[in-house]
Amino acid sequence: MAAVCRALRLLGITSTNPSALKSLECINRFHQQRIPSKCLHSSAPMLGGRKRSEWRQDRVPAHTRLRLDKPEKIKVRKAFGGHKKIKGIKVKTGLYVCNSLDVEFECPILKVVHNTANDNFTKNGVMVKGTIVEVDSNPFKNWFTDNYKKEEDKQNEENSSLEQLLPYMETGKLYAKITTRPGQVGACNGYILEGDELETLLNTRQDLRLSMEMKVEKQ
Repeated sequence: MAAVCRALRLLGITSTNPSALKSLECINRFHQQRIPSKCLHSSAPMLGGRKRSEWRQDRVPAHTRLRLDKPEKIKVRKAFGGHKKIKGIKVKTGLYVCNSLDVEFECPILKVVHNTANDNFTKNGVMVKGTIVEVDSNPFKNWFTDNYKKEEDKQNEENSSLEQLLPYMETGKLYAKITTRPGQVGACNGYILEGDELETLLNTRQDLRLSMEMKVEKQ
């Protein structure tokens, strides 16, 4: 404010209007603001900078595919911090958990059923995290028949979600969701869909639902 008053005296202005002084002060502050420099403070753009090494460059997505007619293919590559990543290119099996039975088995993957990431992934058989696949139910079926008696079967059918799973188990297939990242881990592991998740899938894909005639035959 004192600098503004001195400037007014030099100009011969003797007005003491506070609004005029405030406006002049704002103008003074605006001119005193530092204007950022547009010059470059580094010679990197001129010299081209340091180029990325080949293993640090952006890579093409893994797009792990299901190929039943070809052997599994997995690649190990270098990662940041001296770590390693396993890139799954062709995968046919996975480790899946059935929460209602509290068991885990390695099951062959039969088909890619549903993929929310991309419609073309389902057509091309690409598996990513969250993909729903069709797996072989024989490992779970064999364990169920060996460890459950007929009397216990009826109780479990009435009191758990096994009643919903048993018809599909008899057909030789179950629906599972992949929870790992095949392009980072090299494995398509997950869990068997049951309860509300299975019902949501069947409502979305009516072609996957078993008909009532097939359910009666299985029972």
